[in-house]
Amino acid sequence: MTSDTMVTISAPDKSEPASEGAKKYGLMALFSHMTYLKHLPLKPTNERNEDCQKHANLHPMQKIDTRDASQLPAWRRWNNPAGCHSGEGLYYETYVYGKADSIERAVIAIRGTENGADQFWTDWATNFSAVFGIDPSEYQLAREKIQHTIAKLRTNPKVKIYLTGHSLGGGIAQQIAYTEPENFVAATYVFNTSPMTNWSFLATQHPSLVLNTDPLIYRIQERGEAAGLLRWVTTRVNFRRYGRSDHEFNFSKENPVKTHAMNLLACNFARLIEKQPSIAEFDYTPEMADRVFNDKKNPGINGEEPLCPTPLLDN
Repeated sequence: MTSDTMVTISAPDKSEPASEGAKKYGLMALFSHMTYLKHLPLKPTNERNEDCQKHANLHPMQKIDTRDASQLPAWRRWNNPAGCHSGEGLYYETYVYGKADSIERAVIAIRGTENGADQFWTDWATNFSAVFGIDPSEYQLAREKIQHTIAKLRTNPKVKIYLTGHSLGGGIAQQIAYTEPENFVAATYVFNTSPMTNWSFLATQHPSLVLNTDPLIYRIQERGEAAGLLRWVTTRVNFRRYGRSDHEFNFSKENPVKTHAMNLLACNFARLIEKQPSIAEFDYTPEMADRVFNDKKNPGINGEEPLCPTPLLDN
C-alpha cells in the first residue's frame, strides 16, 4: 500500500509526495528488479542465472516498452555480449534507449542479494568481507567486466551511462562510480544498498583506481529495511559526500527482510506512475508502468511469473 510522502533523509526538513519520487527513481528501480529474473519459470536461482542469452526471448522488456524503435526512441535490453555477465557471484545486464540503430542512454543494472538459501550466505559474506579490508571477488570481477561494458558503450562518446543496483548490487554500482572517470557515469541509483562500496579498500590500498571521489549517487530505501542500520553507521564514520543523497519511502509495515526486497519499491513506483498523466523521468510512460503488472489485461509472456503481482500492493 502506498504512502503519501517520501522523506529525504539527507535533508530532514524536506519531503514531497511519493509520486514525485516514483517519477525520479521508478525506471531505475524497475531495471534493478528485473535483474533477479523472477519472471522466468525456473527455480532455483542458479538455473535462472546460468546464461545471459539462454532465456532472452522471455525478457519482460519486450512487453513493457512496445514502441517501434524504428520510428521512436525506446528502451530495450542490450543484446551485445558485453552487456551482460552471469557467473562467479556476479550478474548484471544492460538496457539501452534510442532508436533501433542508435544508443542515447544506457543503464547497467547489477543484481543484489536474494534471500533464498542458495544465495543468502554467499552474498552476505561478500557484504561483510569488505569491512575487514578484503577485496571481495565479486567486486574485483565487477571492476573488470563492467568497465569493459562501459568501454564498449563509449564507442559512442555521447552516450549517457547510468548505474543501478539493489542490495549487494548497489554496493558494487557505487564502487564502479568511484573507479570510472567523472564524465563516464552520469549518475548512480541504488536501492536498499549494501553499505559496503569497497571505498576503504580502494582508497587505502589502491588509490590509483579511484578516479572520482564524489560521484553523483542517489541512495533510495524503504523505511526499516534490513540494511538501513548498517548504512546509518557507516555514513557517520565516513566523510561527507556532497554528490550523494538519501531518500526514504514508507510503503510497507512488513518485517525488515521483506521490506529489503526490490519488488516493494519497483512495484509501488510503477503503480504510482501508472496513475499519472505525465511521463516520468527517463521516458518511463504510464503505459509502460501499467504493463509491469500481470493481470487479465496484461498477460505474461509464455506463462512466466509476474514482475509485479497485484496482491503485493495490498499487503
